[in-house]
Amino acid sequence: MSGWTVYFATLAADSEGCSGSNSVYVDNSEADPEQCVPLTGGTAYYLGGKFKGGYAGNFVRLRFFTGATCTGTGDNTLDLNLVGSTDWAPLWMDLVAPTGTKSVLVGFYGMQQYYDQLYLNTANQF
Repeated sequence: MSGWTVYFATLAADSEGCSGSNSVYVDNSEADPEQCVPLTGGTAYYLGGKFKGGYAGNFVRLRFFTGATCTGTGDNTLDLNLVGSTDWAPLWMDLVAPTGTKSVLVGFYGMQQYYDQLYLNTANQF
């Protein structure tokens, strides 16, 4: 959870049972946890991870900003919609960051959802 703003999210066992790693569990979340990261506008990216539990309607939201450290205009958003699952399942989407983007706020929105191996990068991999 280093680097993430956390309100009520908790660490849980990860998707592969590694003792030195964790997943994140949210019971009832709105942008918890969240993190601001640099991003280059006009560049193609992949957003994905492994997910378990939850309900249809849960999502990971990207909110794009024109300034560094999630400042400036932040009107553009994009959601990775999740589906409820009793087992860990990978899910991903491709996207192009809006022109002028310099940073993005990544936040989790959902109920009774596990998240693991989240990535936002130019390669589609965990």
